[in-house]
Amino acid sequence: MNVTYEITEINKNPIVDIEEFIDSFEAEDEGKKCSKTGEYYSPSHIFAMETDYNTNYTVKMLGNIMDYYNLSKRKLCKEEIVQIIILFELEECNREAVENRRRLWKNIRELKANAYFSKYILFDT
Repeated sequence: MNVTYEITEINKNPIVDIEEFIDSFEAEDEGKKCSKTGEYYSPSHIFAMETDYNTNYTVKMLGNIMDYYNLSKRKLCKEEIVQIIILFELEECNREAVENRRRLWKNIRELKANAYFSKYILFDT
């Protein structure tokens, strides 16, 4: 049994207005609750964040960050945890929580560096 078919191209040269295409995506972003900040985070900055988390943080330390942000840790490997944290931190609506967490982590490191308070701080940053 032989099967015969014919393919007919309906629109050979679709004309796409790039400005209209971009405007449609921007209109979709306006309706979203959170959006990524394009001006603050460049690709090199994102790569630097990823490298920092991968090299300077243990899985336990990343887990503490996930707990602070109320993100589910499930059964994730370190690379997946890093990606989730970065995506969370890139969202504009999370900026206040991110800055607050960074400030608190810095305060904890400062207290741990102090000869007196280091005896009382048990948190791994």
